[in-house]
Amino acid sequence: MNTLPDVIPLTPYYREMVWGGRRLAALYGKALPEDALIGESFELSAYEGRESRAADGRSLCALLKTHRADLVGTAVWARYGGRFPLLVKLLDAQLPQRATQAVLGLADDCARGAGGILGCGREVGAGVGGRGLANRLRIQNSKG
Repeated sequence: MNTLPDVIPLTPYYREMVWGGRRLAALYGKALPEDALIGESFELSAYEGRESRAADGRSLCALLKTHRADLVGTAVWARYGGRFPLLVKLLDAQLPQRATQAVLGLADDCARGAGGILGCGREVGAGVGGRGLANRLRIQNSKG
């Protein structure tokens, strides 16, 4: 199939992790593999070995090889040297909050690095920062 449709529905790659869980099915309706603890769902990925797939079974990498700039645009294709510059994934980390903080060496009310945590216990938070600076957004859910 050499034609490129206007919309390409993708199937994610699910990565089993020791710290994973089953919440992606409950929260987002994901059809997870049976009896597997899924820690990552690669929604939009051309990461080798963890590619999203089109309905016809082709990986995003295969689509890029066939359609190149037609898929991502000439400027993006040129700027990133033929590599897909985006990775979108969902995480399900089933570690208790205190254990996670201990593993990462974080104080109780501190976040470091780039990234985010959604649906962690009673709070939803996102943390960004770098070079020792920490910024944190904390939103309490309706259950308080």
